[in-house]
Amino acid sequence: MTTITELNTKYNEISLNLEVNSEHLIARVYRISNRSRMGFKNVIHLRFKTEERMVEFLTKDVETRFAKIETKNKAKVEQKEKLEIERDSVKVGDIFVDCWGYEQTNVDAYEVVAKPSKATVVLRSIAVESIEDTSYCSDRVKPIKGNFTSGEFKKRLNGNTIKMSSFSHAFKAEEKDTFHRSWGY
Repeated sequence: MTTITELNTKYNEISLNLEVNSEHLIARVYRISNRSRMGFKNVIHLRFKTEERMVEFLTKDVETRFAKIETKNKAKVEQKEKLEIERDSVKVGDIFVDCWGYEQTNVDAYEVVAKPSKATVVLRSIAVESIEDTSYCSDRVKPIKGNFTSGEFKKRLNGNTIKMSSFSHAFKAEEKDTFHRSWGY
């Protein structure tokens, strides 16, 4: 059973427990877990007729588990890199727009007036102007850069979006972009 010992030492987050009786081999695989009261979680409890079949199955299973873990970790690294690139793309003078509402669509626009750190921006509310009426109680609006309507406040960047409240997020917009706004029935 040297192969099983090699598996056990290669993957230290997984513990293998083998039991041999007269009829078959029993393999138990435990995953180390901080959430479990005992510190580990039983993930496999199987019987095998031959040692070769057990080694083949466990090798494939453990490698599959760790391939998933490696894929997950790689995705986390890529997401972090993407977040950094998006944060770096935000500059002073950029406009963020927050469209929100239930029975109406409100459009709030903000201009970045300072960027004290990579993940923090200082914003000021800016006015929006109506470009064209689209139908009864709705129009298209455009943010007016530099036309401030409030004082400064700080917010944290989440890539190139900003959480403005529990129900809305502002996203980075271009000066030429227009947005739909409505205000009733």
